[in-house]
Amino acid sequence: MKKIIVILLLMPLLFGISFGYAQNSNRSDSITCVGKVVDSSTNESIVFATIKISKNGKLVLGNTSDIQGKFKVKLPIGSYQYSISMVGYAQLNGTLKVTRKGLNPKLFKLSVKELDKEEVVIMYSPHGRKVKAKQIAKYGTRDLSSKIHTITSSSYNAASPLSTSSNEFKKLPENSYISTISEPVSTFSIDVDNASYAIVRQSIQQENRMPNPDGVRVEELINAFSYDYPKPDNGNPLNVNTELAVCPWDTTHHLLKVNMKAKEIDMGNAPSNNLVFLIDVSGSMSYENKLPLVKAGLKQLVAQLRPIDSISIVVYAGAAGLVLDATSGEEKRKIYDALDRLQSGGSTAGGAGINLAYSIAKKHFNKDGNNRIILCSDGDFNVGVTSETSLEELVSLKRKEGVFLSVLGFGMGNYKDNRMELLADKGNGNYAYIDNLNEAKKRLVGQMGGTLYTVAKDVKFQLEFNPFNVAKYRLIGYENRNLNNEDFKNDSIDAGDLGSGHCVTALYEIIPSDNDSKKIVVDRKYSSFTAKNRANQSNEIATVSVRYKEPKDSSSKELNWTVLNKANPFNKASIDMRFSASVASFGLILSHSKHAGKSNFEQIIQWTNGTILGKYETERLEFTKLVEWCNSNPDKLKEAKDEE
Repeated sequence: MKKIIVILLLMPLLFGISFGYAQNSNRSDSITCVGKVVDSSTNESIVFATIKISKNGKLVLGNTSDIQGKFKVKLPIGSYQYSISMVGYAQLNGTLKVTRKGLNPKLFKLSVKELDKEEVVIMYSPHGRKVKAKQIAKYGTRDLSSKIHTITSSSYNAASPLSTSSNEFKKLPENSYISTISEPVSTFSIDVDNASYAIVRQSIQQENRMPNPDGVRVEELINAFSYDYPKPDNGNPLNVNTELAVCPWDTTHHLLKVNMKAKEIDMGNAPSNNLVFLIDVSGSMSYENKLPLVKAGLKQLVAQLRPIDSISIVVYAGAAGLVLDATSGEEKRKIYDALDRLQSGGSTAGGAGINLAYSIAKKHFNKDGNNRIILCSDGDFNVGVTSETSLEELVSLKRKEGVFLSVLGFGMGNYKDNRMELLADKGNGNYAYIDNLNEAKKRLVGQMGGTLYTVAKDVKFQLEFNPFNVAKYRLIGYENRNLNNEDFKNDSIDAGDLGSGHCVTALYEIIPSDNDSKKIVVDRKYSSFTAKNRANQSNEIATVSVRYKEPKDSSSKELNWTVLNKANPFNKASIDMRFSASVASFGLILSHSKHAGKSNFEQIIQWTNGTILGKYETERLEFTKLVEWCNSNPDKLKEAKDEE
């Protein structure tokens, strides 16, 4: 006879908020004690576990474990019964004693639970109602894996909704022009994410509409493309080059392109991978452009793996479960079969899934290899620990322990772009949006090295502009990557990571100094500014500095370059300069930037002439098709502005 497990989904979200107390818990003889919940295999802390303490069959105290796996109790001296639960783990029951020396025992070890083939997980129906055992016949069962069954409804078989009303994007204030006299230094973290471009493409190609302007991050559009940048030499993991040209959308301004190229790892000799696929199988993932695309995309990655690589699969919906423990990349059929059996249903306990995935990653931790979780979801964490702060703390903590997190986003309609980007940023991983199988192949096969292997971490740029040659400057994009100038040499400040073969491009729009503005006189009440004479005589407009850490180092190295004050006409600029500027202009228009200048879609098409060639022809031609659609649908842009 099948066992039936009822998963209680609503659990306390905040550590320290108890959900039941005995009347005598505040007596003067009560003792405050601390316990800790850990994974029995790895001794890693288990975050957000539920602790219930009873006496004589009555609940007297309840709590949840914090970011370190610890929990507090305040009870009179005596013996009590306890139960500790966490989705994905077997419940732990026993007897504990409160003494003047504290709890006995103090350490509580939970074991990962692989659900038996005959067990049924009862979740919530797609309509939010709890499904009872007698309703199984009504809803039916759909196989999540050979080990997990779930209750679902056929109502999720419709096509993915096109409405963007429940999508979440974080609106950021746009970078403004900065006076070089007032502030000559600009500091920011690199960003290799490229999700925004795929989101723009999905909106235009699949929804026949302009994208949400809040979801347009110009730097991610630029960095979604490959460029012919020089590879690093002299043993450095990265190389930086610069180029100065006339700005096409305002010919009185200049564009400074600062670009970085990472070294490429020989994939045949790359370190082994300990990968955990963390897959959202909730009801919202049932559409064709979500879970089916996840499975197809991950299969392409698995096809590239070697016998020395290992794959684990963790899923989460109303509960979290281990579908496949560490399996060699040589056993591809076994991994494919596990992916094929995944189906969607239930609500979304995202916090529990992430917690379990980290436990599995640490269980098989490879100190000489790449330890990484790849989260596949639409970001709709609606049950369990959902606050950005709690998830951010967990991901940041595990990053420091050597387990990184990369994020792949899928689908629209309830997409949570803001959460997906946050988790990847804090997890030292990249964030990509997968809108079709070609994008999955590009990110997971063509750029597998960049997705999996970090060659430099905490990479920061700092530019010091020469006030004699630059009146004002503006960094285009990177609004969520700006750093304080003092953060540049502070090695405790987290910044972006650079993967194998990655290209990074940043554009500054510069207002050159005229003859009058070169007469710099600053006399303030509490400070003064005097430019150095050699700056006046220099033909430099800026000094570019980069700080980075080797993947296993805790201290940074610094490299420096100078930029000469010689701007080429835009039509004489390099192919990469002209194309990246065209992409930037496209992003400025779509984001409704007040700094878009006089450019329009027709001009952008003209600027790309001569740049759609060579090995990058396919992806650049696709870009021009998007611009052509926008140019042919001016009413769509007006509608988007009216909606904003």
